[in-house]
Amino acid sequence: LLDFGVLIQPACIAKYHSINMPVKDIWGVVMRKDSPLARLETITRKELLDAPLLFPRQIVRQPQRENIFAGWFGQDYGKLNVVSTYNLFYNAALMVESGVGYAITLDNLANTSETSELCFRPLNPRLESGLNIVWKKQQVLSGAAELFLEKLQSFDRV
Repeated sequence: LLDFGVLIQPACIAKYHSINMPVKDIWGVVMRKDSPLARLETITRKELLDAPLLFPRQIVRQPQRENIFAGWFGQDYGKLNVVSTYNLFYNAALMVESGVGYAITLDNLANTSETSELCFRPLNPRLESGLNIVWKKQQVLSGAAELFLEKLQSFDRV
């Protein structure tokens, strides 16, 4: 049904053709603005050890050797208080607003405007993920999809 998809690294892209995008997304924590952690500029491992956490389901399901958070938290990864996982960040944002916990997520997924109850704080040390645009191998692309792919590939060569 789809010509292209965007996958957050690390992702298994073996069954796809892919282009590595030249941008990185920053991982951090979305929390209520009235949270004690909201007064901090960045969030370290130490601040998250006893906090109720909401993790992206795809991260939790990854084998530990492939899990970027297992490396970031080190030996403390197994001690985390993961109270819930989520597939759609919108649902996690509702749980954070309700006071369920702190959501581990990428920047710019939550409404953190002046009128929002939520804020984002990046992780420290910084943790980033790249993006891949993927399409199925052996896929016959439409004319529009072919033009889109050519444009993507011209950016990839720059």
